[in-house]
Amino acid sequence: MRLSIALVTIALVVGACTATLDPPPTSQPSSTSTIGPTTTSTVPTTTTTEVSSHEVGLYRVDPATLTPVTGTEPLTTGDGVWGQLSDNGEWLALHVWVEGDPETDLIQVIHIPSGEIVTQVPGRLNDLVGVADDGTVYTMLWRVTERWTLRKLVPGASGFADVSDDFPSEFVHRGPTALIQSGILVWLGTFGGDFEESVAGIVSIDLTDGSAESYRLPGVTIGKVGEEDLGDESAPEIVDPALVGDPAGHRVLVVHADRLAVTEVDLMTGEVAEHDLSSSASWLGRLFTWLVPPATADGGGPSFGTTKSAVLSPSGERLYVASARSEVVWDDDGEWEVVTIPQGVQAIDTVTWEMAARWDVPASTVAVSPDGNYLVATGTTMIDRLSITDFRSEGVFVIDTMTDELIGHLEGPNEFPEVHFSPDDDYLYIVGSGGGRIDIVDLATLEITDTVVGPEQLTVFGDVPLLVTGLR
Repeated sequence: MRLSIALVTIALVVGACTATLDPPPTSQPSSTSTIGPTTTSTVPTTTTTEVSSHEVGLYRVDPATLTPVTGTEPLTTGDGVWGQLSDNGEWLALHVWVEGDPETDLIQVIHIPSGEIVTQVPGRLNDLVGVADDGTVYTMLWRVTERWTLRKLVPGASGFADVSDDFPSEFVHRGPTALIQSGILVWLGTFGGDFEESVAGIVSIDLTDGSAESYRLPGVTIGKVGEEDLGDESAPEIVDPALVGDPAGHRVLVVHADRLAVTEVDLMTGEVAEHDLSSSASWLGRLFTWLVPPATADGGGPSFGTTKSAVLSPSGERLYVASARSEVVWDDDGEWEVVTIPQGVQAIDTVTWEMAARWDVPASTVAVSPDGNYLVATGTTMIDRLSITDFRSEGVFVIDTMTDELIGHLEGPNEFPEVHFSPDDDYLYIVGSGGGRIDIVDLATLEITDTVVGPEQLTVFGDVPLLVTGLR
């Protein structure tokens, strides 16, 4: 079975120059789990709820149906609403705007239990870092002095205040950030100028006093590592590692994008350890790594390389990793395509640093339920031809983490579905990236019990839960 899966995937890459994307699977996932039986669910929607009649804004909703709670008014309104929750689910930072009038843009901070808007200032949530459990909003500002400054907006304040500009002058932000629960911000990037001469590393900032610590990680590769000439333009080769903060708050993990390895940084002791997992990879995984390098977007132009997605279990004892890989493929007429293929999911034991499980499904992003009982993975196959890009959603895969069984496969709304969980872990919300549709999945039965449709930018903060009806 493994061999047949490998041959199908390789054929898609080699033949991609003239291929078109087939419809997504309707009864079987593109690949099957290597652990336990596979259950495939493509369940028809039982009901459809229209929300287009709602006033545009943010609503408290019933987690089972995502319909606004009877008798409640929207927490805020505007032509557009976008934001981020704190880890404890008690605070929500929003950018609220009126279409066509940027001078009316507002930053609002809402205390979810009371529904009160505790902070409202003009501006946008540019370079948002995160929202702390006390409601403080952190952003980064690039100053004319060519240095990053960390800023904060505390509840009730009339504006932002500087926290720290104690970044090493040679440090360049090139990757994601992690806001650690214990009050430490971690920033992934490189030390040095040119990519060829820089060294990967992280900077951690203590949010209580603004002090910074630097950690150089010479074994980590990040950013542009090469390029391929496409004639009229060039395609950069880019590697994007994943950065994950431990729920305990004392360490961060950098998941390498170019090889099977994880670098662990203990923020309490300063100790750095690299864990090489290549010996844990199956022969199929090593074959994929050798045959097909992965991809990530780079400013709208073609690119190839590697991108990783990772999340820790609530206990911190398991690290779940997914990836996408792509390559530039040329046909006999000298025309090129960039083919991106989701590459599957692995579970890594962070105590023994061994591969605990792997699932050969076409997935490139992962999310775990708040109770840790469910792992959900999504993926999209993509072919980029000059200015035309074709997408195919590979759907949503549900894994029972207690048994490591792949228990369900559901079709996603469109090309890049997002997933959220209800606070009680009873429901999974599959949100279409193009807006306008949310599928509600009962995790006990893996049935789509309702589909919410509405205006653009329809989304949900499932942990609360709140529904944003977005732009009309």
